Amino acid sequence: MTPQIATSPDQLDSTWQPVDGSSLSSSVDFDKEVVLSFTTSFGDDCPKILKEIVFDHDKKIVYSDFVRTTRQENCNAIFAPREYLVAVERSYLPEAPFRVQLQENADDYPWSRDATLGVLIDLGQDGSTASEGDLTQGRS
Repeated sequence: MTPQIATSPDQLDSTWQPVDGSSLSSSVDFDKEVVLSFTTSFGDDCPKILKEIVFDHDKKIVYSDFVRTTRQENCNAIFAPREYLVAVERSYLPEAPFRVQLQENADDYPWSRDATLGVLIDLGQDGSTASEGDLTQGRS
C-alpha cells in the first residue's frame, strides 16, 4: 500500500489500467502534472473519502488525508483496499528530496513508516520524469 507516482504517460499506463482497457494518460498534462496514488482500506459500513492531499514544504512530505463519512465506531464489514489516483500540479510538490506517504505522522507507526515513497529528483520542472533509481520504497 505504498504510495506511487507516475511522471509520464508510459509510467501511468504501465502501472494502472482501467477495467475497460482505456488509457488514463490522455486526461493528464504530464508537462505540468504528475499522478499520485494513495490506498486506504475500509468496509462498506465505515466508508472513507479522500478529503485532501497535503503538500508540507517545511517537512518535505506529501500525504493523504482520508476521513470516515460515518460516526460508527465498530466497523464489522470486510475491509477492502481502495486506491485513489490524483493528478497534481508539479508546482505543488516540495523540493527534492521529499516523501510521499499515507498520512502525516507516518513515522509513528511501523506499517506506515514502511509505506512511504522517497522522491530523490526534482519533479517541479515541466515534463521531468523519475526513473526507478530516483524513487525509494520505505524509510532507510
